[in-house]
Amino acid sequence: MQRRVSESVLMCQMGPHQVRDKACDLAPVDWAKSAAYAEQIDDPWYACQAFAWCGRFAPPAESTSFIERAFRQAEAGKDAYQQLAATAWPLRALVELGQHDRAEREFDRVAGLASKVQPPSSRSEACLLVFEAVAGATPELGRKALRLLLSACQPVQHWRQERAVREAVILAASIYLYDVPDVLLLVQDERLRDQVATRIGRGAHLQPRSFFWSRGQHAGT
Repeated sequence: MQRRVSESVLMCQMGPHQVRDKACDLAPVDWAKSAAYAEQIDDPWYACQAFAWCGRFAPPAESTSFIERAFRQAEAGKDAYQQLAATAWPLRALVELGQHDRAEREFDRVAGLASKVQPPSSRSEACLLVFEAVAGATPELGRKALRLLLSACQPVQHWRQERAVREAVILAASIYLYDVPDVLLLVQDERLRDQVATRIGRGAHLQPRSFFWSRGQHAGT
């Protein structure tokens, strides 16, 4: 009992990102305890990530409900950026669990949020997170997410849009989502297309970012 009280007091003293980190540290080794921490997070951005971690590592009987809660927390985000970007965590959980059909249904459900994200530079970053989350799923879903990103980055007017396009196209080529000539044709901005082609020609290679790690590493953004 004393230990439970101490943990409760500790959580009250921690910021939401710290409670998120604790939930993520615990998820691979004690999903139930991780969920207890996730329950205490009142910021949807961090709560979404924590519940996605629970869903990624919990047994199948519990995993589905945690992933559903993660998507609901994403919906409660303070703005369209958070509402879209946060879905990257439960989307990746579904991909890593082999639930590609459900991942595609959820992607189709949230993709319309991209047009609501402002400014466009933030839209590009949200779409890049989502693309990286599902790039390793089925080729159809990966290509669909790439097209969403490239469309969301038009016209390219900010360095963050350029970075998103550049990284996404290099990633798509690196994992053979498209042949290099074909993926370059998807880049409408000629100057940016030439830059990406040069980098790929020099051996640039990227892999999708990690969303879930082993115990002891923080959840990221």
